[in-house]
Amino acid sequence: MTNLLRRCHQLFREWPFFGSFSFAFILLHSIVLQALRQVKELERTDLIRYRLQGYAGSMIIRSKKQALTLLGTTAGISLIAAGSMHPLRLDIARRFYDWGITYKAMGWPAGSREAFNCAALFGQGDPVATAALRYRDTKLPVHPVPGDAIEMNINGYNANKKKDRGSAIYLFRECIRRYPDFEWPYNNLCSLYIDEGKYAQAEKYGLQAIAINPKYVNALVNMAILKDRQDDLTAARTYLDRALAADPTDAGAVRMNASLKLEELRAKDDEVKERYTGQ
Repeated sequence: MTNLLRRCHQLFREWPFFGSFSFAFILLHSIVLQALRQVKELERTDLIRYRLQGYAGSMIIRSKKQALTLLGTTAGISLIAAGSMHPLRLDIARRFYDWGITYKAMGWPAGSREAFNCAALFGQGDPVATAALRYRDTKLPVHPVPGDAIEMNINGYNANKKKDRGSAIYLFRECIRRYPDFEWPYNNLCSLYIDEGKYAQAEKYGLQAIAINPKYVNALVNMAILKDRQDDLTAARTYLDRALAADPTDAGAVRMNASLKLEELRAKDDEVKERYTGQ
């Protein structure tokens, strides 16, 4: 927990635009510093232990009363771990969530993951924590990846957008060769081969992406699209239901769900007509 709070503190310090935020955030900066000092003291005296279990936002403490007694109401630990509904806490959680989205769009998944972890930490008991963990688990690489891998994948994506399929395929495959645990280039190849009608190759890479991260929504949606193109509505529904279970708010999954429902209704209508005609 100390490390996570320290990273929260570093995120505050490293970004110059933080200085333009409200006085409330300056106050929170002080709270986090106090929290770090308190945690350090607690670790030295072993009076109370904090540990993360499962997700970053799920915290277990030996005694909530003891934490409140030791830390008081002004320390960041009491604000976070003791379950206080201090108005600053949720405001900060939402800020970290927004930063997580921004960092991912900037091509910095490591920073995005840390921001979402902080959002979950500050937002315990609020939907923002659930949203942060959901985004982290379904849209970010499940394993740490270096900047070179991200850059190579982005270059392949941009080449594909420019219809330079040869360069895109080369970059995605080279990225996979160097970083085999990075799921994004697998999914990008799946999407590329779907567009080209090369369904066997698309399925190969789509399944590999899902094997790395079973909750990777984009790959699950691509597999649903692939199976729909192959007129296998049952398999398409299976993949899409997995995507919606992982993230029911994902725009791509929601759009695909609407489209697939129409396909399923048409299929049922055709089945009824065929039975009626055969009587």
